[in-house]
Amino acid sequence: MDMTALANLHFILIDDDEAANFLNSRLIKKVLPQVPSTSFTEAKKALDFLGNLTIQQKREMHFLILLDINMPVMDGFEFLDVLVSSPALRQNVSVVILSSSVNWRDKEKAANYELLDYFPKPLTQERIRHLFENLSEDQNIQNA
Repeated sequence: MDMTALANLHFILIDDDEAANFLNSRLIKKVLPQVPSTSFTEAKKALDFLGNLTIQQKREMHFLILLDINMPVMDGFEFLDVLVSSPALRQNVSVVILSSSVNWRDKEKAANYELLDYFPKPLTQERIRHLFENLSEDQNIQNA
């Protein structure tokens, strides 16, 4: 694994299920112990987090968001709409949908967004490694 890329990576977990966020955070720490993660149970709070980052933080870090679709208040697609509409928010951000939804319409709708991937829950060690390998091949993370 590219250690330079690891130094710049930060996971953001967005899921209204606190237990899922806790377990996913522990799994990420097991596979990539040096990579920090921040969890949110509300998508709006994750947008606020991204919006409050300094320009330097946005340049130096690459944020990998694991996003649930079905959440109260603001669902995953509403989150993506806001993210896509704001160049400042989406700088150095990659999104993976991690959802328990088996609705084909959700997958079809997700195809309209520029996503790194779409995974069914649960998150696994293999999927974390796969995501990191995909990011490592992406110029954005290496030049962050």
